[in-house]
Amino acid sequence: MATASEYVLGPIRNRPESTLCRARQRGGPMPLLVVAPTAERPPPKTMRRLDHEYSLAAGIETTWAAKPLWR
Repeated sequence: MATASEYVLGPIRNRPESTLCRARQRGGPMPLLVVAPTAERPPPKTMRRLDHEYSLAAGIETTWAAKPLWR
């Protein structure tokens, strides 16, 4: 697995519970979207919401939406 230092991140949206960033692996052509908890120790509610969002991955039509890679 790649480490965070291997990516260049640009914040798109900051919310109290999570941050959405555009990312690109250094030297890599594929752009990524990263959603991460904002807090170092996020509350369980935030983690449940992110887990729920990830659980919807199987129903995403990848011809028009970003495909989740891992969590």
